[in-house]
Amino acid sequence: MKNLKINIFIAHTEYHFIQSLNIAMSYFKDGQYENQIHITKKDNRFENVIDPKLNNNIKITFHIERNQSEIVQQILKLKNCHRLFFFQENSIYNRYIAYSLKKKHNTIVCLGPDGYKPYAIYNKKHETLSMIKDTFLDNFELYRNNLITNKIFKSENYRYGSTGFIDEVWLSEISSFDVVHNKTKSKIKQIKPFTVKSITAIKLYFEKIPILLKAKTKIILYFNQVYWTDELINKEMEFLNNLNLHFNKIIYLKPHPATPIETIIKYKKIPNIEIVVSKLPAELFILDIKDSIIFSGWSTALITYNSTCNYYFNLPIYKNCGGKAIDQSKLTVLSHIKLINKPSEMEFPNE
Repeated sequence: MKNLKINIFIAHTEYHFIQSLNIAMSYFKDGQYENQIHITKKDNRFENVIDPKLNNNIKITFHIERNQSEIVQQILKLKNCHRLFFFQENSIYNRYIAYSLKKKHNTIVCLGPDGYKPYAIYNKKHETLSMIKDTFLDNFELYRNNLITNKIFKSENYRYGSTGFIDEVWLSEISSFDVVHNKTKSKIKQIKPFTVKSITAIKLYFEKIPILLKAKTKIILYFNQVYWTDELINKEMEFLNNLNLHFNKIIYLKPHPATPIETIIKYKKIPNIEIVVSKLPAELFILDIKDSIIFSGWSTALITYNSTCNYYFNLPIYKNCGGKAIDQSKLTVLSHIKLINKPSEMEFPNE
């Protein structure tokens, strides 16, 4: 088609990928658009993701263990780009692509949600010094990879959507986003929530979808974090042991991909813990259950809302445990999630 509008999506995680699919299917499904999703595959990421080559306007490109500068150069060869969606503003390569496409094609530059980052308020000490350091390192990285431009890219990694040439910031929870703190001048756009219909369509892009969980109602589903101090880990184990004593039910635990084997061994020593061994995105599990408890320390996964379930963050128990990143950030808790300190504050829906 002569006037085909090409949208580019750059996905570094499974969450970015399914949000790309959700946006493409919800807003750009007409024949006037072609949605090209570029996946940067490294290590064990995207192992279950496939391109089903459906008769639609979504095209998948896998960049497997490729140098970032090569990916940049390939994308910039496009002769047309209507909209660019990227999800990691702190990536200097993403910003270089965005700036270059905007300059070349007058592309509408869109920042999508990078998990829970849009809703966190970072009280970073010496933020200006960090910005100067990050700006130097990022621009040197471009120079080192022969990505030359007259522009100096400012790196404000503790704000969200502050980059001047971003036109739109797309979010699933607009009311929880602090525009002033994040220095965001862009238009704020609403992402439609996931539905059973959209998740069914998204599942086609994942191979070997098994029965996700043995039970689908009245269950406890836990998404862990990768904790980095002994005190944080001990707090988690104490909470899980108390949770088991309080409910005496199977706790389905889906580990973060980076969870150390030593931590997995500790989980297995807790009664009623069942480890969910799957690399499928958390969103597929969340929308496959009902009348259940879903909780985490502060996992991105809980952004996905299933109205039949109760959601909890036990983030408060990890304060003052030697985790500076936790202590220095203020998380804006979304309206469907309740903060708790102990398992007795959790309950199943309709009880």
